[in-house]
Amino acid sequence: QLSYLIVDLIIWWGMRGFINDFRKKLNVPPIAYPST
Repeated sequence: QLSYLIVDLIIWWGMRGFINDFRKKLNVPPIAYPST
């Protein structure tokens, strides 16, 4: 299931960047994510 894990990771990173960009526009500090 490695390929599924990689796809999930790519989606996670994409969502993370999108959410943080959105929060920057609202002048809200970026969410702190646990480093895994």
